[in-house]
Amino acid sequence: MAFMAAAVLAVSVVPAHALDVPWKDEWTGVGQAAVLDDLKTVTVCDWVKDEVSVRARIGNQSPQDPDDYWELEAPQGSCASRRLEFTKPATPIRWVRLCAYLDADHGWEAACRRPAQPAHRWMPGVL
Repeated sequence: MAFMAAAVLAVSVVPAHALDVPWKDEWTGVGQAAVLDDLKTVTVCDWVKDEVSVRARIGNQSPQDPDDYWELEAPQGSCASRRLEFTKPATPIRWVRLCAYLDADHGWEAACRRPAQPAHRWMPGVL
């Protein structure tokens, strides 16, 4: 995860509404994660103010290694957006994984969807 510390980012909070972008993953009733056309900006939304925390795990390596990622949490009932500039390696976002965290008795428990990626935009060796 060394490349994550080298990411430069800008943070903004955006309204919680359906995102109209070409690449997104939505969990009905929970939230949504979207990667914009520049493949460097990600937005994650938490649709409901409740005990569930919605986060996006973002990777610029192969989705075959989903343990190597950077994470963005959405504010309750709203959205957060960040632009990532990975310096090592210098690649765009290649996958995003939407996760819901529930505060359990002695720590957080997570349920995550499969990593989503834009198959029409990324093939190994092309970007």
